[in-house]
Amino acid sequence: MKLAKNASLLRGLAATMALLLALTVVGYNIAMSNIAMGMVDSVFGVDRTIYNDWTETVEGYTIPGAVDGYSYLKGVPYATEYSSADTYAEALKAHIVRQGEEGFALLKNDNNALPIASGTTVALFGWNGYNTPTNHTGTNANNADRITLEAGLKAAGVRLNETITKEDFSNVVTTVDSRGRETTSDTAGMKKAADNYEIPEFFEAKSTWSINKNSTTAIVVLGRGGGEGANYIPDHATNADDPLALSENEKNMIRYAKENCSKVVVLLVTANAMEIGPIAKGGELEVDAIGFCGIPNDYHYQGIANVLAGKVNATGALTDTFAYDNSFNPAVINMGQQQYSDLDTITSFEDPLGRNSTRYNANNYIVEAEGIYVGYKYYESRYYDSIANPTFNAKDPIGSTKIGQAWDY
Repeated sequence: MKLAKNASLLRGLAATMALLLALTVVGYNIAMSNIAMGMVDSVFGVDRTIYNDWTETVEGYTIPGAVDGYSYLKGVPYATEYSSADTYAEALKAHIVRQGEEGFALLKNDNNALPIASGTTVALFGWNGYNTPTNHTGTNANNADRITLEAGLKAAGVRLNETITKEDFSNVVTTVDSRGRETTSDTAGMKKAADNYEIPEFFEAKSTWSINKNSTTAIVVLGRGGGEGANYIPDHATNADDPLALSENEKNMIRYAKENCSKVVVLLVTANAMEIGPIAKGGELEVDAIGFCGIPNDYHYQGIANVLAGKVNATGALTDTFAYDNSFNPAVINMGQQQYSDLDTITSFEDPLGRNSTRYNANNYIVEAEGIYVGYKYYESRYYDSIANPTFNAKDPIGSTKIGQAWDY
């Protein structure tokens, strides 16, 4: 009798469990389907791409692989959606162009200088407008189809003044480092630092140039390099107040552009915070627009040109503070290629790391002693508290880690 009473309950439980099992199996298959997983992945940004190796090579492209018998990367991973190295290379180029678009920072834009208006002719000035940066740490692969700003502007549909050419800005400069070694380079604004640094941007107006001022916008491209082992020494420029300040040649180029063009745009191709106060606001050198390009690699210039032409908006921003005068930043005293006092001893024996060199390549050093007060943190906190307003809490013991003593910057 008791079993008969529970039979209905047991049948109900069994039916419920069977239904739940069926729903679980069906639900699992639905959840694991490509459609469902794709929907979830799109919400959370999950990439389930399967990567394989390939051994195909493409002429004109730099693809890491076996170098001098040593393979540090066994093939290059590529997404399965790419059927060949060619299609993968094109996808990479498109990604780099987008980096150029999104990394470009528009610092100033007056008088509707940008984007370049329809019907406007561009007069392109400066070595960096016709070349991709070289002699710089780790940015340029020197691919056969690398894109200069000149080529990028043309591809973006911008009309250039053809009387101004690359040959007008082909410059060679020789620099001498602290050990008396001479280096000759045609890389203009991309030359690395030296004790007596000459900003290698020469300018001379050519009689062959023909410019219609009313319909022409000038783009002046200025550059400074930088990178590992290439720090500028403050106040050590031979033709400017500072290596990161504008040289007289650069100023003359801007003056010429202002005199002969209706609007002037200055582009900064630099790994350093240049002193751009004279062109930013007020004075004879003030320009209409300023853009920061960083150090473009083989294809970034196409993205930058797309921004200048108005195909995409400028959305980038600076990651560092640009001072009107870098001497206001105390950290600059630590910059430069400091030499070890026993440099000859260090470089006189065989490389202990076993590299293919008979000299130990570590002849420079840099002091990094700024603490947290760098960039905007210095100007907004350290400078304001200790210099601009010394009565403020920089001298107050409240909150100091040293009990009973004032803050000590």
